[in-house]
Amino acid sequence: MRYYFIAFILYGVFAGFFFYDQYVQKMEHFHKSVLASVKSSFNSAMNVFELANEDNYSHHADELSKFLSLLNEKNKESREEVRKEMIAYLMNFYNTQSLDLLEGVHVFDKEGYSLLRFHNLSMYDDPVYQMRFSIKKIVDDLSYSKGLEIGTNKESFRFQYPLFYDGNFVGAYEYSVSSDALIREMKKLYGRQYVFLFKAKEIDAKVEPNIVHNRYDDIQIAGESYYFKKSAYHDSIDQNRLKYIIRLKELREALRVDTPWVIEYNYNAHSFALAVTKMYDIQGKHIAYMFTDITETPKSGYLKTLLTEIVLALLLGFFIYLFIVKQIMNRAYARELINMQKEILIVSDGINIKDANDALLKFFGYKRLKDFHREHACICDFFLKEDGYLQKEMGSLTWTEYIEKYPDIRHLVKMSDFRTNEIRIFEISKKPFRNSENSFIIFRDITKELNEFEKLENRANYDTLTNIYNRNRFNFFLNKEIENASRYGAIFSLIMFDIDHFKSINDTYGHDVGDIILKELTKLVAEHTRSVDIFARWGGEEFMIISRTEIFHCEDFAEKIRKVIDENTFSHVKHVTCSFGVTQYRHEDTVDSIAKRCDENLYSAKENGRNRVVSLS
Repeated sequence: MRYYFIAFILYGVFAGFFFYDQYVQKMEHFHKSVLASVKSSFNSAMNVFELANEDNYSHHADELSKFLSLLNEKNKESREEVRKEMIAYLMNFYNTQSLDLLEGVHVFDKEGYSLLRFHNLSMYDDPVYQMRFSIKKIVDDLSYSKGLEIGTNKESFRFQYPLFYDGNFVGAYEYSVSSDALIREMKKLYGRQYVFLFKAKEIDAKVEPNIVHNRYDDIQIAGESYYFKKSAYHDSIDQNRLKYIIRLKELREALRVDTPWVIEYNYNAHSFALAVTKMYDIQGKHIAYMFTDITETPKSGYLKTLLTEIVLALLLGFFIYLFIVKQIMNRAYARELINMQKEILIVSDGINIKDANDALLKFFGYKRLKDFHREHACICDFFLKEDGYLQKEMGSLTWTEYIEKYPDIRHLVKMSDFRTNEIRIFEISKKPFRNSENSFIIFRDITKELNEFEKLENRANYDTLTNIYNRNRFNFFLNKEIENASRYGAIFSLIMFDIDHFKSINDTYGHDVGDIILKELTKLVAEHTRSVDIFARWGGEEFMIISRTEIFHCEDFAEKIRKVIDENTFSHVKHVTCSFGVTQYRHEDTVDSIAKRCDENLYSAKENGRNRVVSLS
């Protein structure tokens, strides 16, 4: 190594004489390369976070939009229930993310109120739009934005996405990272030291005083106060050197200009350079400086020229080394990220599996991918055959060709879990590699999601006591029948009935017995209705039936049900009767008009002694 060093010095000395006349140009080139690399390091780090979140956003935007749509329509108590469901949905995703890539997730409703902070779940429903320009901007503009912003708790780089449901703006999703996280990512990519100095007046105007005291130290530069984060003390420019830098006249001059600047200085017999870059918030307001510590700077005079050329030569090798290391690290990092995913993820050329994550091996009970390959060429060997689900061959297309041909269809597949023998449902998405025949194919387990959706759908459409259609769902069907009758001349009739003297049953036997009677009556009537009839609980002890028959047939049908009820023996009260109102659809009837007419007929039945059918078309 010593000989290489001597040769390196000799090369530098001779090169110094040769390049002396080019000193000025090389120094200018050096400064430009420093600023370009600083800009590149910042943009690269921002892109890492932005691209990571783009993928998360694309996976969760639809579900978040649904949740926000529900939240915007609910009262405060119901909003809390939906909010808990949203937390449960996102928590699994949040807990599996690398903390280097995810520091804050924030969800807002369409008015700019906070609904969910993953870094502080107990704080919500506060009007963030009043305190943060970015939230007001996204509510007003309904467009994606990103940038630096100071909040009440800290400064962060924010990536904000508007969310829409059925074409309507329902809220916003925000992903944020602190300046510390950005520095860590820049250091990971470029290996330099970075420091953010924030204008004290900007921090003091928004951040809570106790947080300012605990998080920042004050630095004075040319009579103006700046804050330097305490968390960066152990991972930034040496503090004594930083104090030396802030007294430099060159620094004060650099702070007066709008363009990035490089300052060269000597400290303890060592040559350094400092890149000074202005940082602007999301409003375009200058709120901070980013200092980039450059240690590979040339010296003055001949030695400076000599060292400049040597450093540039070394930098070339250093950047090549960094590139190779970066590629190796990226591959290792990508492998680690892939294996962190709970979803099954494979790399395929459309026929064979080129690579796969550990989730696939665990799901199918293999230790290594080559063990899987010995028995199977394709994951499609495990697809369970069922209508509506993806199969190994879809007509003349393979399953991968089918996914590629119909990207807008939701592709679902069923497979059995080796560990539990449970049938799991997966949603498949395909992401082609750029300039490659290979693609990522992701199998996302949505079994729980579908089960939860089914529960929500049942809750929305069925009466919880009797398990028949509720009034809301019945109105939907009634509207459809009216539309068909109006458009195509279809005929239908409507039956409304309720239990006679039901109040006295509740008063005498209690509401528990009343509920039993409602359930027994529902079961009895359901057994005597056809599959084409629509039977629903209208409210309380009132029920509705849509019968696709003319009124005289419907009268007979209602009379049959009345007799069945009259002759049945019920629990506790033994005998129960019902009164019926029957009517037929008339031209230009609405839900309200036909229901009102049916109700009037029911009232007439009660007025004329109960336990009877009154019909009027």
